[in-house]
Amino acid sequence: MNEATFEANIPEELRRLFPAITPADLTHQDTFTIRLGHRVFTVKQEKRDKATGRLDILVNFKGMPLAVLELKAPDSPLTDNDRDQGISYARLTEPTMAPLVIISNGTKTKFFNTYDKKPWKPDNRNEKALENIFNHALECAAADRDEAVRFLITGDTETWTEVVRSHTTEALAQLEGELANLGRSLARGLTLDRKILPVISTALSENEPAVILTGPPLSGKTNVLAQFCRTCDSDKFLPFYVDVAATSQGIFRQMADTFTNQLFLETTPEKVMQWLNISLRTREDSRRLVVLIDGFSAASSALIKADVDQLLAMSNRGQFSMLLAMHDAAYDVLQKVNGRPNDTLIGQAKRYAMSFLDNDEFAKASEDIQNNFHITFQSGSKYNLSYRVPQILRSIAGAFNQPPADNPAQNDAAVQVPVVSSVMGLSHLGGTWQMIRADAELQNDLRCMADAVISDESDRERSPSLRLAALGQGLIRLSTAEEVLGVERLARLRAQGYARLTTGPDDQTLLSPTVPLLLSAAASHVVAEKIIETVGQNEDAAYEQFLTHIAPFPFSDVVGAAAIYKLAHNSPAVFNTFMQRLLGDEPEIGILDENHQFAATFPGVGEIEFELPPGSQEKTINNIMPWLILSQLAAQPLSDDSNKRKSHLMLLAHIGAFPNVLRAPDIVALEDMVAVPIHDIPGHGSIVCREIGIIEPITIAMQACFNNMPSKMESLCTHAATKGILPLASRLATAANSLRSCADLKARQAATRSANMLQIAISQMLKEASHTPSQKQSAAKSAPKKKMRKMSKAERNRYREKKKRDRIRNRRAQRQANQ
Repeated sequence: MNEATFEANIPEELRRLFPAITPADLTHQDTFTIRLGHRVFTVKQEKRDKATGRLDILVNFKGMPLAVLELKAPDSPLTDNDRDQGISYARLTEPTMAPLVIISNGTKTKFFNTYDKKPWKPDNRNEKALENIFNHALECAAADRDEAVRFLITGDTETWTEVVRSHTTEALAQLEGELANLGRSLARGLTLDRKILPVISTALSENEPAVILTGPPLSGKTNVLAQFCRTCDSDKFLPFYVDVAATSQGIFRQMADTFTNQLFLETTPEKVMQWLNISLRTREDSRRLVVLIDGFSAASSALIKADVDQLLAMSNRGQFSMLLAMHDAAYDVLQKVNGRPNDTLIGQAKRYAMSFLDNDEFAKASEDIQNNFHITFQSGSKYNLSYRVPQILRSIAGAFNQPPADNPAQNDAAVQVPVVSSVMGLSHLGGTWQMIRADAELQNDLRCMADAVISDESDRERSPSLRLAALGQGLIRLSTAEEVLGVERLARLRAQGYARLTTGPDDQTLLSPTVPLLLSAAASHVVAEKIIETVGQNEDAAYEQFLTHIAPFPFSDVVGAAAIYKLAHNSPAVFNTFMQRLLGDEPEIGILDENHQFAATFPGVGEIEFELPPGSQEKTINNIMPWLILSQLAAQPLSDDSNKRKSHLMLLAHIGAFPNVLRAPDIVALEDMVAVPIHDIPGHGSIVCREIGIIEPITIAMQACFNNMPSKMESLCTHAATKGILPLASRLATAANSLRSCADLKARQAATRSANMLQIAISQMLKEASHTPSQKQSAAKSAPKKKMRKMSKAERNRYREKKKRDRIRNRRAQRQANQ
C-alpha cells in the first residue's frame, strides 16, 4: 500500500473506527509536532517514508490529538518496535497526549492504549467515550515516559540529530554578538573566510578520527570552528560544539545535560558514553558526528583533560570524529607524554596549523567589510599586519561602523574620509573606546587592567624573557592581576571575554587581553594621569617613566600619543615640556657586527637568540618611539590657529626628513612577516617604495595636513624640492598622490600640483645619486692607501695594529652603550 492509497482510505477507516463521531470533528495530518522537554520537533510523513518505509499520521478530534497511525509496507510484519515508535510519539504530542496508537500494514491492524501499551478494541465509542479517553490520558502517570524518550534517543536517529543540531546552534549563538560587542568571540554579519577550513573538512570527510587545529592567540580558531558548524555538508557531518571555557563540569557531563534539558530526561555521562560507543555504531544514518572542542589547553582542568583523552580513544574506533582547537604553545606541551619521547593521543592526531590572515584572506576580508559595512581600507593597509589579526580587524570594522562621535581623534585622516587609515592612529583608539562608552563598569575594569600592566613593570625588569614576551602584548602575571584587579573584577573580565589566561616564559601563568585595542585605549587614560602625578616631582623621571609605561601595551606609539594629546588642554605646560623632550630624543642609527648578540620574541615561537656571522655590519635604528609618537601627533590640533600651524609644519619637516623608514616593528610570528619594499639611495638614506601606499605614521600626518592646510603643505613641498631633501620629498609625494581624487577641491588641487612638482625634483635627486662618487670623495677614500705606500714595512704593521686596537675599543664602547 502506498501513500496515495493510504490517503484515500483514511476517511473511510476513521468513520469505521469512530462511527458516532461527526466527520468534520475528525481530521488527520501527515506533519505534526512533538515536544521533548523544552524543545519542539516536527515529524514529517514524507521524510519518514523515505527513511523507513513508514507513514506517521496524527488523527485529531476537534483539534485535539486522538491517535498516531503508523502504516507499514504490505509485506512487513507488525513489531513491538513499531508499537513503541508510535507510542513514543503519541506520548509527546502537543498540546496533549494522543491516547491511541494504530499500526497497520494494510491487511492487519493493531490498536494500543498510549498510557499502558495494552491493546485496545474499537467498539463504536461515542463522543463522551472519547472525552473520557482524553481525560484518562491526561491523568495517567508518566512512569513509562523515560522508556519512550530513551527509545527515541537510542533508536531514532532523527531525534538525537535534532538535539545535537539544536545544541550547536544555541552554543554558537551564545558566542555571537553585534560587531561592536567585542566581548563576544563571533561578530554577527562578519565572516572571515579561511583557507584552512576546506582542508579540515576534507580530512573529516575521510573519517579522520581526530584533527587538531592550532594557531596563535586571536588568529581566529573559534571563527573557523563556527564556520565549519554552519557551512558543513549536513548530509555528511553533524557537529556538536563544546566551549571549554564554559564547560566546568566536563565534556560528557555537558553532553548529558544537553540531552536532559532538551529531552526532559535525566541522562548521565555514562549513558552518553554508551550512546557514542554503541548507538552510533549501529545507526543507519551516514552522517558523521563531529565533536568540536574549542579552547583546550595545558591549563584545562584535570576533568576536561580526562574527557578529551576518553573521547580521543573512542573516536579511534570509528564511531565519530573530534576537532580540537588550541594555541600553538598548548599543543607543544600536550603532544608528548611527560618525561617521555612518546606522542600522546593529541600528538598522534592529524594537526593543521593556522595563523593570521594571509594576503588573499585579507583582500577577501576587506572586500567583505566594504560590501557589508561600507568601510574601505586605505592603500598600504596590507602592510599593516595588525589588520591581519581577525579580532583587531573586527575591532576596526566595529569602531568605524559607529555613528560619528565626539572623540579626541576627530581630526585624524581616517575619520575625515570614509577610509580606514593604513596605519594605526588615534582614531582607532578613540573609535574603539566609543564602542563601549555606555558601559562605565567595563571602562573602569579596563583602566584597572591597564594599571595592572604598569604595576607589573618591576617584575618584568627582573625577567628578560618575560619583558621580551610582554613587549607590545599587554601581558600581566596572574599574581599581579589578582592583586590589582581583585578576584571579582578579574572574574568579570574573563567571563565577559575581555581577558584570558595563557602560559608565558618559565611556565608562568599570565593574563592576556583579548581586545588589544580596548586595553590600549584604556591605557592612554591611565598613562596621562600618571604623567601628571609624577612630572611635578621630577621632570626627567616622569619622561623616562612615560616611555617605560607605554612599552608593554599594544600599539605603544599610539598609546603614548593619545596620552600626550590628553595633556594638550588639561595641562598645557606639561604638554609643551613633553613635546620638546620627544623632539630632542632623536632616533639613533647604530651598527651590529659579529661581536653583538641579541634576542627577540615572536608570537607562537617564543624567544630566539641571534648571533651575527663574522664580518657583519648591520644597520640598526634605535630609540624610534619618541619620533613615532610625534608622528602620530603631527596632524592633531595641538593649539589654536594663532601660530598659523607652524608647529605642525616644523614637525613634518623635521621628522619627515629622517633618512630611514620610521614605523613601529611588527610583533608577529616569523612566518607572518611581510617584507616592505625599500629603496636605499646613496647619500640620502632609505625610503619606502611609493607604489605600496602609505605605511609610515608621519606620511599619514602629511596626508591629513594636505586636507587641513593645503597652501602651507605646498610651501613645504617646495622647500623639500629646492633643498634636495629626498626622504621628505618622497613622503610628501606619497601623501600628495593619495589625494589626487579627494573630495575637497582645494586639497585636491594643492596635492596634484605638489605631486607633479615633487616628481620632477625626486627624479633629479635620484639621477644625481646614481652617479659615481665625486673626485673629492674618491681622493678621500684613497688617501690612507697613498699614506701607507710611503711607510716602511714596520710602520705599516704598527699602523694596522693601531687601527685594530681602535676598532676593538669602539666595539667595546658600542657594546657598553647598548647594555
